[in-house]
Amino acid sequence: TAKASGMDDWKELKKCITQIVELAKQLELAGVLTFQLSDESENVSIFDFNSTQLASSKQVRHVVDCLTMGRKLKKDEYHLCQYIPFDADDSWGEVVEHDLDERYAYFAIKVDKNRMGRRADIILFRINLDINEWTCVGYLIKKK
Repeated sequence: TAKASGMDDWKELKKCITQIVELAKQLELAGVLTFQLSDESENVSIFDFNSTQLASSKQVRHVVDCLTMGRKLKKDEYHLCQYIPFDADDSWGEVVEHDLDERYAYFAIKVDKNRMGRRADIILFRINLDINEWTCVGYLIKKK
């Protein structure tokens, strides 16, 4: 997790991340860097996530090739969402949206920036953190 102790340190962090990205390109490496979202992001709908939830590290968005943001969905949000299974693209007939099941916990990851392809998709995982089980179930959508 990338951290900085004060606002001034974020400029240094951005410079450091830029150097890491350039080095990774030269060496043909890939990596993952995580940031903590702002405290307010807990009350923001996953559909509205954007770089303002990155707290003081917003400038990092300009450096990275891909930026995803995620959080666990609250049970009181389930009625606002549905998901489309990944295999729906290969099925016959109309795509069927599914309601979220109250028996499970879910984690959603929004693709905010992607220089290599699609963005704005929200990928939904059914999770069981007791056994660290993450099952990717499909794309999260707003309930119609």
